Amino acid sequence: MSHPGLVPSYHLWPEPDREPGPLDDAYRQTKWLRPYRPGPWRLALCLAILVVLLFMTMVSLIAAYSSVSLVELGLRALIAAAVYVGLVWAVFRVYLSGVWVTDDGVRVVRPFSTRVWPWRDVADVRSVPGGTRLLGSPVRVDGHAVVLVLSDGTDVETPVSSRSGDFLGRPEAYDMAATAVEGWLEQHKRRRGDGKGGGRRAA
Repeated sequence: MSHPGLVPSYHLWPEPDREPGPLDDAYRQTKWLRPYRPGPWRLALCLAILVVLLFMTMVSLIAAYSSVSLVELGLRALIAAAVYVGLVWAVFRVYLSGVWVTDDGVRVVRPFSTRVWPWRDVADVRSVPGGTRLLGSPVRVDGHAVVLVLSDGTDVETPVSSRSGDFLGRPEAYDMAATAVEGWLEQHKRRRGDGKGGGRRAA
């Protein structure tokens, strides 16, 4: 069921309807989930890539019909296949980028990298002011970003920021997402303190 305090959801395909935070102690979340909804800017970029993909389909068909030899047709087909693979990879990585959590750890997904830490290696989760990436680009502007503070003192900036494609112009949604990520860490600390490692697997 939807929660009255949640922001509107934007997604490319149906997702489980979940509360934006850790499950209660009767359950154990073992599948990766994103504790917030993708924002409109991210989905607009995914849609733009899909439009380019459709355009490339038409261009490829025209190029195939205009080929004068099998060698030329094969070369154009290879180029088209490479472009298709790149665009499909791009739309999936753009859509999946962000912070994903389970009861066991946190995963930070970026367009070109994925890193995972167990919660026991995360000392704190903070919303830190400073220069953040504008819509995931190298350009940095003033804003807030969710930072994982690891047990060894290392700070890891996550893609969850007030200037990202999910939260640009949506400060309340950013606050909810930052609180949700922090909540998963607090849930782990409570379970570890209470010695509750068991429970049922979430569907």
